[in-house]
Amino acid sequence: MRPAVAGRCLSSDLNINWGTTTTQPTDKAAMDPLKVIAVERRRQILELVWRDELSAGDIAARFEVSWPAISQHLGVLKAAGFVTERREGRSRLYRANPEAMGHLRAVIEATWQSRLDDLKAVVEADPRNQEDQ
Repeated sequence: MRPAVAGRCLSSDLNINWGTTTTQPTDKAAMDPLKVIAVERRRQILELVWRDELSAGDIAARFEVSWPAISQHLGVLKAAGFVTERREGRSRLYRANPEAMGHLRAVIEATWQSRLDDLKAVVEADPRNQEDQ
């Protein structure tokens, strides 16, 4: 196992809850997909497994962080439904789940639409935008 590179892996990036023994969210419905992909390393992992099915070791070899850190990120991505895991012998192979990406797109579009609706209401309510009658 490769040692962690100083300054590259922060516990805040891993969503570790030090008060319990579990370090990964287990309730997929309760996970905010935007928070899951907010971590750059997870987005990088998603890009890798979007193109190819890769083992955890292959994924970890592409980053300068410890294997447990990559395992943690994979666990969060898997719990959120963004990646699927398949066992082949002793290896676990990961691939992006395109269906989950569709759900994420819907969440992002709904969020933006809500914000745009709010902005429209503010602009329309501004007296400076009222036509002289």
